[in-house]
Amino acid sequence: MRTIASVRWPVVAVAIMTIAAHGAFAQQSWLSSDSVSSASADPYARYHPLRCEFIPAHAELRYWREKLFRDTIYTPPLNNPWQHATMDEVRACIQRVPIETATARQAFGLANAYLIVADSTKAEAAFQRFLTLGIKQPIADRAWDMYLVVQSYLSSRSVEWSKASEYAAKLDALGAPAAAIRMLARADLYDQASVMDSLPLMEAQVVAWVKAGGDLTGDDRREWGDLIASAFGRKADLLARRGHPDSAIATLRQAADDLGALGRGIRDQLLRSTWRYVQYGKPAPKLMSSFTYAPGQPVSTSSTTGLPAVGKVSLLLFVSPSCGGECRRWYAVARRLVERYGRQGFEVTFVTKTGGYVDDRLVKPAEEADSINALFHGLLQLPVNLVVWATEFGRNADGRLRIRAMPNDQAYMGPEGVMFPGTAILVDKKGMIRYIKQDFKWMDEQRFRAMIADLLKL
Repeated sequence: MRTIASVRWPVVAVAIMTIAAHGAFAQQSWLSSDSVSSASADPYARYHPLRCEFIPAHAELRYWREKLFRDTIYTPPLNNPWQHATMDEVRACIQRVPIETATARQAFGLANAYLIVADSTKAEAAFQRFLTLGIKQPIADRAWDMYLVVQSYLSSRSVEWSKASEYAAKLDALGAPAAAIRMLARADLYDQASVMDSLPLMEAQVVAWVKAGGDLTGDDRREWGDLIASAFGRKADLLARRGHPDSAIATLRQAADDLGALGRGIRDQLLRSTWRYVQYGKPAPKLMSSFTYAPGQPVSTSSTTGLPAVGKVSLLLFVSPSCGGECRRWYAVARRLVERYGRQGFEVTFVTKTGGYVDDRLVKPAEEADSINALFHGLLQLPVNLVVWATEFGRNADGRLRIRAMPNDQAYMGPEGVMFPGTAILVDKKGMIRYIKQDFKWMDEQRFRAMIADLLKL
């Protein structure tokens, strides 16, 4: 039996299937041994015997990888031949196992394969088979299986939102024993609603998410404290977007008091998040810089930048040149935003700092700043301003090296503030802060497009 603790973090359904194929089912084909008359008659004889196991999983992963890295410089090669499944190959695998006689594992694989070839009716039939075969399991196991169905519909090519929502509602009906898995499902639905930038859908997920968290008790509540706190963080963000930053602050403070028993870290996390909403509607401090680069312009070493510029809608994005995967997706979003709105008075400014080295070599700040500029304006050719602060180092009384406070971090977050990569700040034409997102993701693109378009009209 699965315990709550054993499924703490959300896992994409197709990845679960892939992992299982490597492990417990490594000695058993998805298809029975008598599915084909001989190896020579098998069109996939040249492949690993588990190819039909991997086709649904890797075809889906391939699709999402191509989507996530669209229009970016950084695209990992797909060297694994199992990942190069054509639609005809997927259909051939589907035809070899009838839904009516499939095992639970086979039914789940079939359902995902049918989603890949856009046959929603048969996908639903296969999912029903999958869930029916597990109906006598303990509630925790049934909840997990239902969550996998939610995940599959959300990760399908067409994103079957209505079906994912339907199964999330069924999951909610399982009540308190399924509370943790209900939270996972609502968190995933919230992320998809964020991609769609639908505030009503996002708000509905937060309501269900908070309710599920409230159903947890005892050790389970402590175990899942971070995810419970995240629900209140999302609730605060939505309140701020609706124009109620004071309510967002009150929500976080109340949650910090209510959840304080779950650990000081959770309480501190919630209270630290209030800094964003305190800044709403206030003038954006001008960025300080050691080295400022604009596309096609020589470097400026003036400590004042004039950024964000009055008269323009500005997006300030705090970045780290050493960040890879997720950051490259931010860069692709920044490029598309400038290409779409740049001529209407919108600009993006990357804010970063030196670390003292380049390629493991200790270097002076000017050399490192030029290297950072070579990445963003040279290799990636991003149409953004670049502000680089030369980090200052000092020593504590005991001789240990320490980093002195960054003026841009202090200006926006206060004396003890440390701005982490991924913080995005949207500023209007009058230089007023309108929105702050601490964990900027590629899925926020539609949200920022809508807000930028509205601010450009003012």
